[in-house]
Amino acid sequence: MGYLLKIAGCLFLFLTAAHGADTLEDSSMFREYPVSTFYAGGAAPIDFDNHPELKRFRTRLNQGIQKGPNFSGKYRVVEWGCGTSCSQVVIVDVETGKIRASATACGGSRFQLDSRLLILDPGLAEGDLYAPIGCETKFYLFENDQLQALDVSRKVEE
Repeated sequence: MGYLLKIAGCLFLFLTAAHGADTLEDSSMFREYPVSTFYAGGAAPIDFDNHPELKRFRTRLNQGIQKGPNFSGKYRVVEWGCGTSCSQVVIVDVETGKIRASATACGGSRFQLDSRLLILDPGLAEGDLYAPIGCETKFYLFENDQLQALDVSRKVEE
């Protein structure tokens, strides 16, 4: 009986996560910020000049960009956990190897190869019941190799 309960619980979590993911990923918001060019070449070595504090994550970053672009045509979003309710999000130009942006999120990120929109903590906008207090969904436009905050957010109240 306990085994069936575990399976039912896992199925519930999977379906809930899958439903939440569809909400923002299929959103027309991504289509509002299209990308017209895509990089198809190999990955350049990581250039840590403008973010030397990320050198200690060089293996993770190098492995990440080897997979090619996944954001805004020629960039790779590399993400890893940094503790409870914490993830590090780094944007690397796959063509040049330059680190363009770094951010910390409470609940991950959403992005698309053909869009310049980056959403941090997307689950909060979808009504995540287990969202950490004080975190907020943040929307960014990636333009001129920088993240520019869009005036759309939703904060989880205490």
